[in-house]
Amino acid sequence: VNPLLWDTAVETPAFPGYRALGVLGRGGFGTVFDAVRLDNEQPVAIKLANPEQPDAAPRLQREKTALLEIGPPHV
Repeated sequence: VNPLLWDTAVETPAFPGYRALGVLGRGGFGTVFDAVRLDNEQPVAIKLANPEQPDAAPRLQREKTALLEIGPPHV
């Protein structure tokens, strides 16, 4: 991951079981954080929806389902 892409102006929240490294991107829907799983050091991206998004939960669920269908090694 290119550290120049990180947005250091955004406070990084704590994610239990993960070590957040920085912000990968931010948009109208929310913020995506670069992180590492603590149990196996696997790199991950964590998407945090903007609390002002009324359809955030079902939208994230649909995205999760789509990503699971694509599966590794692409995701």
